[in-house]
Amino acid sequence: MAEMRNMTKEIKNFEWSSLLDLTGKGLSQFNAVGQKMNCSQLMRNAELDFTVDLKPVEFTNSGGQKIVNKKLKSLVKNDEEVLVSNLTDQYHPMQNESLARLGDYFADKANLSFEHCFSYDNSKAITFLANTGGSFNIGEDRVNNYLMFNNFHTGRDKSKINTTNINIWCSNTFLTALKDNDQFMISITHRIEFNSDLEQLIKSKINSNGDVLTQEQFSYVGQNKSIRQKDLVDKVGKIFLERSYRAKHINISVTPSKIRVAVPVGVKFDIAQKIAEQREYWIEKQMHKFAKLKKPPIYDIGHLFAGEEMLHNSDFIIRRVKRLAKENGFKHNKITIKLMKSRWGSCSSKNNISINILIGHLPKRLQDYIILHELMHTKIKNHSKYFWTELGKIVDDLKELRRELKENYML
Repeated sequence: MAEMRNMTKEIKNFEWSSLLDLTGKGLSQFNAVGQKMNCSQLMRNAELDFTVDLKPVEFTNSGGQKIVNKKLKSLVKNDEEVLVSNLTDQYHPMQNESLARLGDYFADKANLSFEHCFSYDNSKAITFLANTGGSFNIGEDRVNNYLMFNNFHTGRDKSKINTTNINIWCSNTFLTALKDNDQFMISITHRIEFNSDLEQLIKSKINSNGDVLTQEQFSYVGQNKSIRQKDLVDKVGKIFLERSYRAKHINISVTPSKIRVAVPVGVKFDIAQKIAEQREYWIEKQMHKFAKLKKPPIYDIGHLFAGEEMLHNSDFIIRRVKRLAKENGFKHNKITIKLMKSRWGSCSSKNNISINILIGHLPKRLQDYIILHELMHTKIKNHSKYFWTELGKIVDDLKELRRELKENYML
């Protein structure tokens, strides 16, 4: 084992070298220790400055005819090598150059030097490592702290930035470092285009001192939002405009404590504010609903206790879901109990059932209604008249229960 670790110590500068590969997908390292490179320089020296693009899937049928499928896309390098196929237009690749620019910004702020990069599975995973200067000893081995910049051309994995102190000397340690979620800092989804607005949002998370290595100063791109507080109108009061990568459209939500406007990346706050002003009447109407509630919103009082009750309530709810499913002939897959802010439950296309832990604050009759509602979605995936008719066959007083839940209990 010690001999295997020594393989990485013998790697020469400015040369690609193969590391011990236990996965069969190929892992290579490019070493530049002591060269004082930024991320872009390391990328170019390692010849990883290739670009990728989406192109229609092409194949040849049994008759030798070339067929082009315009609905499905292949992720193709600029040398025409296909990395992955069967993607849709919803996938937005991130260029290695874009990731390198973020690395350069980090390097400039915190005086970092990029020393290693890795290519895995035929360049489907690209990683740049910057030495933070921190280290410690384990026995005779010296362990360094690194900042990892990871870009993926797999069609599914998010690009991300994280720290690690794992000594990468084989494919298994490489993959372990990638999955080191305890050291996770920023992830970048491929569901939206990586444009200048998103780049500036990420850079804004780095403070002026270049202190980039603490978890507290970073959060997921999308959870970490730029917030602007504005007075909307006298009747409504203040609204909070929050930048969100998850939102595809401007979304307004009203709770007793806050009026929130989710602003997608690429949309200016001023535009979102104007749209909120146009919805003044609707916002005021929602606020009146809260004033008429006979009981306070469940989330406002319930989430404070969810942690203490999670284990007990989760076990009870899971048993209840299984029992009601068996009694009424429903087939489901995974059951997940979690804290949710805006819905009581959901059913996925694969019949995975998710139930809000806060239903434990509801009367038993409403708990059963919510569970049966989601179980019915294993058979009927919409809220058509047929759905409500079928649900009414197994839920007594369905209309009354729906009214009670809507009028008396709100998340």
